[in-house]
Parts: sequence; structure tokens; C-alpha cells
Amino acid sequence: MQIQLLCSDKKHAVYPALQRWLEKWSDTHDITLHSKSSTLTGGELLFLISASEIVTLEVLGLFNVSLVVHGSDLPKGRGWSPVSWQLIEGKVDLTLFLIEADIPVDSGRIWKKIDLRIEETYLFEEISNVVSAGTLELMDFAVMNFSKVEPQVQVGEPTFYPKRSPNDSEIYPGQTVEEVFNLLRTCDPQRYPAFFTHKGRKFKLIIEGFDD
Repeated sequence: MQIQLLCSDKKHAVYPALQRWLEKWSDTHDITLHSKSSTLTGGELLFLISASEIVTLEVLGLFNVSLVVHGSDLPKGRGWSPVSWQLIEGKVDLTLFLIEADIPVDSGRIWKKIDLRIEETYLFEEISNVVSAGTLELMDFAVMNFSKVEPQVQVGEPTFYPKRSPNDSEIYPGQTVEEVFNLLRTCDPQRYPAFFTHKGRKFKLIIEGFDD
């Protein structure tokens, strides 16, 4: 089977996991990993994993099936960075969906869903590891059940999360550790670190855990 993966940012935390997944399946399938939709050439299956661009219907039409992994209990939480937004809200039990790519975004039929638990003390790397493992599990399911799945239509009234920007990582002097902890632990320390401004200068904040 010809499979292509699209992940927009090579620095994204899931990218190394996608590379490992490609290597695992490369003996039995023709798989390529892309960072821009313009390089996609078509095939049986397309995975859109942390793809920041909206892929056109023309590109989706190059594939028999195009699938997205989305981290909210759809149709609630459509949109951008649902895992981060939910953890900031204080949630620990999340749902990861494998859905067909469609327009409007995140409205496609459901192939499979799994439950994730992200402990309230997990930091960015630990969060990423849990989400990446769930993502690969769903991708494995799609490959192994490609011709057997009976997709289900989403049911319910959708809600939406906005796109996160670097400014969403800002912390303000005077906030307590408890108030900002969920934000601190969801900020990507490399791409979108938490920061605060003091006396006209910006300072980056990185949180690390340790055990006695």
C-alpha cells in the first residue's frame, strides 16, 4: 500500500515518532513523510498528523482515504491544539480520534477513538509521549483495518478551539505557580516556550521535574 504522511513542522514533538513508525512499516508498504502538501503525490492512504496547513480537496482527492488524528471528544473541541487547550482547562482524561479529513475541518467520519489519561503532573515531554503513542496506535489500526472499517458520522453540536500563537504562552508577574502550572507544562520549550516580560525585557521559563 502506498502511504504518505504530512506533518508540517519537523521540529514538532511527534515528528520523531512518525519517523519510527515509517521505519516499522517500510518493509511492507511504500511510505513517505512530507512537511508540505505541495509535495504529496497520492496513494491509498494519507495521514495528516499535526498538519498546520488546511489541505485542499484537490490534494485529498489524490488519495483513496485521508485521515486525521484529533485530540478531543468530537464534535466538541474541533480546531487547533485541542490537547493543550484541554490540559490548560485542567482535564486529565482525553479522547483521541481517528477521522476522515473533510471540510469543514475536523468534521469527518470517525474510524476509531481511544481514551488517554494525561496525569496532572506530566510535563511537555511526557504529554507528547502519551499523545504520540496514541497517535501511532491509531495509525496502526488504520493500516491493519484499511478495508474493513465502517466509519461513523459525528453526532452532536460542535465546539471549536482557536489556533494557539506564541502569545498564548505568556505568563504575567503576580500569577501563582498553581495558576500557571497547566500552561507551563503544555508549552513547547523549543518552539513556543512560556515567557514573561519584566522591565521591558522578555524572559523564557522552562519547567523540569525531578524526584528525590
